Amino acid sequence: MKKTIHYPLVLVVIAALCVAGIDIVYSSVVDKIRIADEKKATEAACCIFKDTPEDQIKKEEALYEGDAVTWFKCSAGYAVITSAQGFDGAVTVMVGWDKTLEKVIGIYVLSHTETPGLGGNVDLVNSENSWGGMLSGKWIDETNKRPDFQEQFRSLTASEASLKPDGGKVDALTGSTITSRAVVNAVQKSGKILKAILAQHGE
Repeated sequence: MKKTIHYPLVLVVIAALCVAGIDIVYSSVVDKIRIADEKKATEAACCIFKDTPEDQIKKEEALYEGDAVTWFKCSAGYAVITSAQGFDGAVTVMVGWDKTLEKVIGIYVLSHTETPGLGGNVDLVNSENSWGGMLSGKWIDETNKRPDFQEQFRSLTASEASLKPDGGKVDALTGSTITSRAVVNAVQKSGKILKAILAQHGE
């Protein structure tokens, strides 16, 4: 007597095993991902508030328009993580402001999926070193050098933190106005978020 193979049932079992496997893998790495993200955010805050000891930068959580927001505060000012739509996806940025929320202390692009060589240059650090300099012993330590595009925002006011064609002081990345504008939008958005959060906390 021939046995009937119930293919739909076999497919269901295989699918269930795959889902269970994915869930097990995700559960094993989700905490590591969260810890890595938190570490990167702390490093970004320390980079922005570079003259403030890490133990004096306090991390906070808040709600803004129904979404959870991570922000930091210290004696130098405030910083918040926000994002804006770039060319290939969201560009996530931490933006630091002074206590008055009138001047940008600095920004740090935390993540993006922009095109390498174009929008991906938002992370590009232009080195001043060369092979000739290395051979002649004139090598410059650039360990703490920041991406040129991001450094443009340091010490700008809210109105200045826009692209030059829009009346601001920021040079767009070559061939990537969309990514550049995404960062600008994130910076402008961050000021509004912090004002709302500080109002909630009575600061």
